[in-house]
Amino acid sequence: MVIKMANPMVNMYISTLTPDSAIKLAKKYGVDLTYDEASKIVPFLKRNKNNLNKENKNRLLNEGRNLVKPQTYSKIVTLIDRFI
Repeated sequence: MVIKMANPMVNMYISTLTPDSAIKLAKKYGVDLTYDEASKIVPFLKRNKNNLNKENKNRLLNEGRNLVKPQTYSKIVTLIDRFI
């Protein structure tokens, strides 16, 4: 039941996400994200927000792999694992 409730909440949060808020959120969890990276990641997340679930997570992460530096990508994977 928690998973079903969390997904709409995550989708709603992603809908309002901006590059600046993504940078603040990332910093809160120890991830250094540049504005350029956030500007690429946020539209990607918004396009795919309805597909963010455990089954599609790895496929979507692989699609987004080239949007950021490898070190940042590793940290993003860790963050997404916490929320999905």
